[in-house]
Amino acid sequence: MKNLLVLALLALGSSALFADNHEAFEAAMKKAGKTMGPLKKALDVNNFVDAKPGAQALVEIYDTTEKFWKERKADDAIQSSMTGKAAAAALLAAVAAEKSDDARAAFGKLAGTCKGCHEAHREKLADGTYKIK
Repeated sequence: MKNLLVLALLALGSSALFADNHEAFEAAMKKAGKTMGPLKKALDVNNFVDAKPGAQALVEIYDTTEKFWKERKADDAIQSSMTGKAAAAALLAAVAAEKSDDARAAFGKLAGTCKGCHEAHREKLADGTYKIK
């Protein structure tokens, strides 16, 4: 009986953690959506000062997505997150060094990771919102 109680408590705790990480993931995706447009505009005019916070935010966002997908053991999404995080780090380094060609290349690689993961792991609902598959 004691073992069942311990297992039930562990299950409840992991469910709460799973829900918290889902909320963090959704917040990260919303932040990414709000970050990409202004970041691209800043990069288009070589405005590295305005680009830096967006690049930094994307490193953190991809860290969140990587953790989220590791919990779900979704290998393709884990790889996409790792690729995106590496591209975000390269973008941040290029922005800090004010290397526009490198920044644009890193941004392109990073943006490419979004579409594939969205297509594989998002489902659009009738009300226009999305759910994770």
